[in-house]
Amino acid sequence: MFSIRGPRAIALRVSLFLTSTYLSAGGSPPLGILTRAYEAHLNTAEAHAGLSVFAGETLATSADGKLGVRVGAATLTYSQGALATLQRIRRGTHVDMAAGDLFDTTPETAFVEVHIAGAVLRPEGNQAKPAEIQRLGPKVIQVSARHGNLELYYGEEFRLIPE
Repeated sequence: MFSIRGPRAIALRVSLFLTSTYLSAGGSPPLGILTRAYEAHLNTAEAHAGLSVFAGETLATSADGKLGVRVGAATLTYSQGALATLQRIRRGTHVDMAAGDLFDTTPETAFVEVHIAGAVLRPEGNQAKPAEIQRLGPKVIQVSARHGNLELYYGEEFRLIPE
């Protein structure tokens, strides 16, 4: 007598495999990956190099901590009590900095804008723009454009920060 138990078991395995593959592919891909982490946190967990960073997650360092994250072609390094979140935007990545320092190494192929102390910093055109951004106080920032100009928007004001 022919048993249908074997074909049913195979069909069940295939359907479970396809369902799990479909469900795991439905989430959003990671925004970046941690390249280094010393006295740092990803959300509330201790951060380690190699962890994936998803949009909306919080990156934080202690006063002596360092944290590096690779986002596409850009490399972002946080230090000195940094607190930031990353978001995916149409042109690239948006960084919300609540505290600390950020060193941004972005080649021409990547776009990173930084929102800090009510101001928004963007590269001028498609230039590479390594920049150092420090939040010194609630409404005080220090910006150094290393290569390429930066556009600074604060409320209705606009300033071009030269290289």
